[in-house]
Amino acid sequence: MKRVLNHPAADAEMVAEAIYLEQQLPGCGALFLASVATLREKMAEFPEMFPERMPGIRFCTMPVFRYVIPYYVRGEEIIILAYAHTSRRPGYWCDRTTHSKP
Repeated sequence: MKRVLNHPAADAEMVAEAIYLEQQLPGCGALFLASVATLREKMAEFPEMFPERMPGIRFCTMPVFRYVIPYYVRGEEIIILAYAHTSRRPGYWCDRTTHSKP
């Protein structure tokens, strides 16, 4: 099983999105974080489960929420690049794909 890490910017993003969703509908932020945890477990166990949509970058689409989680595999680690809403600022996270250590 691989270790799943957030890019530093993705780490802050995950928290900000959970807070935003919680403000919109109580309980929704917690549901978002639970969904993130489940998907991270799947990534760790089956790193190639989700489709590669850019060279070396895989995309996990979150059920229920309109977010995608782009990530890449580096040795025994999975690096999550973003928790990106599907209709807000497309591709804003692409400069995080240098595959450098977060």
